Amino acid sequence: MICVFASLSCCSVHPSSDSSALSGLTKWQSYTEGCIPDIQLKSHTKGKVPWYISALHEKDISLQKLGDELNRLARCEAECARKEDVISILREEVEALQKQLHKGGEAAAEDEEKEIPGESIKKESADARPHKRGFSLPIHLDHTHIVEDFLREMEPRQSEISQVDETSGLENLSDTLLKDQAELEQFEKEFMEIQQREIMELGDEMFLDGGSKESKEGLEDEAEAEPTYETDEELVVRKLFEFQSMNVELYEELQKAKDDYEVATGAISSLQRQLSYEGSQLRRAHAEQEMLQKELRERGVQLEAMSQKFCNLREERKHEEMMGSIERENNKLQQDISDLESKLADKSQLIDNLESSVNQLQSQLLVNHHHIGRQMTQQNELQRQLEVLQRVEQQTRVTLESISARFDRFRSRIIQATYSTPGTKSPQAEITDEEVLEALQKIISDRLEFHQLLKQKGIKVPSLVSSEPTTPTGHKKKSPSR
Repeated sequence: MICVFASLSCCSVHPSSDSSALSGLTKWQSYTEGCIPDIQLKSHTKGKVPWYISALHEKDISLQKLGDELNRLARCEAECARKEDVISILREEVEALQKQLHKGGEAAAEDEEKEIPGESIKKESADARPHKRGFSLPIHLDHTHIVEDFLREMEPRQSEISQVDETSGLENLSDTLLKDQAELEQFEKEFMEIQQREIMELGDEMFLDGGSKESKEGLEDEAEAEPTYETDEELVVRKLFEFQSMNVELYEELQKAKDDYEVATGAISSLQRQLSYEGSQLRRAHAEQEMLQKELRERGVQLEAMSQKFCNLREERKHEEMMGSIERENNKLQQDISDLESKLADKSQLIDNLESSVNQLQSQLLVNHHHIGRQMTQQNELQRQLEVLQRVEQQTRVTLESISARFDRFRSRIIQATYSTPGTKSPQAEITDEEVLEALQKIISDRLEFHQLLKQKGIKVPSLVSSEPTTPTGHKKKSPSR
């Protein structure tokens, strides 16, 4: 039942604030559901979670809490609306009960008006017949019957009132009960006045009747005056005893009416206490409803602020992503620029070298221009010397080729002799002159060590012929096949 009221209240109670807040919440939830996989994908690809993901998770958790709180407030508001409906229904029932009580009071008043002529008739008959003056008892019994009927009529009303919970209409009912209480007290006062008046009238009539009889009997027969007077006294005593018994009965009925009145006052006091308790509960419910409505408005404002903040955070995140991509591109461009600068430095170095050589050549060209006149005179001689030099060059080339061929053969023989010794690993690729020289030096050092070892052991061995190498290390040639 509460869930149905909650669902109805979400649609009916405060549609503008709740619908806007819930729509903002659903939009933010859809946004976060759409954004979280991209963030997780980036975290998997980069291996490093950005700082704003934790903030987004915290904000998502706080939004979920706000949504739960909004649902709870909506349920409370629906419950308040349901209680207000119940209170309105109970007010209608109390109004109906008040109408019924009013009708019952009017009927009782009509019965009293009908009984008033009967009382006058009974008084006249009592004046005519003084020995039948007990007619006030039926009148009182009619009043007691009215009170009993009223109490019997109030019992189901009280049971109906006791079954009503959390109503504010009990105030009107308590007012009605107070009015009925006042009417009951008025009835009791009227009954006491009627009883006293009837007793006084009966006493006066008895004394008047006794005096008249005595005077008549004294005139008729003086001798019989004393016995008749005694009979009248006995009659008065008997009437007094009857009135005393009637008074006792009337007192018992009055005590019963007082007991019923006390029961009614107790019920009224309990109803008043219940009314005050229900009123305090109703005020507390109204205060709680106002507090919940205020809290709901505050939560709506907070939710709007949070949604605005998250929109700004989304824009900031997009801006940060764009700035991150720009920074990555800048880093890449800076790296490219550094590479290009290094290449540019190399090129500039080369250009400087070339410029220095060009400057040197230009200076030489100027010197040549200055000496061109002198060289023109020596040109013929130089031409002749050139021809001689060309012939010498050709001879030198031929000699150089033969020397290089001999050197290659000599190098190959050295390599073959070096790596053909036992214990030496043959090379798998081309070797340089330095490697060949190192291998020869190793062989020579091993040979010297072995020779010294044999000498130390006392074995006679021929002396080694020392050969002094004349080739300097700075003019070592490398293999042409290198």
